[in-house]
Amino acid sequence: LFAATSMQKGQIPLWDPYYYGPFLAYYNSAVFYPFNMIAFFLYRLSDLRFSFGVFMFEVLFHYFLAAAFMFLLMRKLNICRLAALLSAITYAFSGFMIGQMVHVQIFYAATYAPLLFFYFIKALHERSRNIIFSGIVLSLMFLAGHPQPTIYYCFLLLFFCFYLSLHEWKKG
Repeated sequence: LFAATSMQKGQIPLWDPYYYGPFLAYYNSAVFYPFNMIAFFLYRLSDLRFSFGVFMFEVLFHYFLAAAFMFLLMRKLNICRLAALLSAITYAFSGFMIGQMVHVQIFYAATYAPLLFFYFIKALHERSRNIIFSGIVLSLMFLAGHPQPTIYYCFLLLFFCFYLSLHEWKKG
């Protein structure tokens, strides 16, 4: 609510007067995450029930995004529609994603992981500007507010590159 009131006043929440600490420097603040910025302007301080509804809509919308992004990734990997749909549902409602609902910043970053791999694989096959889209998705993951999952997905992407390199080398 502090971030929402600051943003609604047109101020960037740099310093939190309630606990006397730097607010923007705190990695969980996620002030510049696009969905949070939209939500900040929708919050009503006079109606906390409505504000909580906006927050819950944002969280539930990310489950839909996670499923949609996993469906795209599976279709890119030439998986049939039914299997892609099952993969999407399984990913979106996996134990990790449900368990991280209380840590929305980690959950938001994990939402974009399939999209990151989708654009990366697309860039490898099509040699196009899709690597720029991978960078945009990676920046969204960092802006989501918790750097650790994004760094883990970067390492996973690096291992995926090693795997693809070895696979291509073995093929000749």
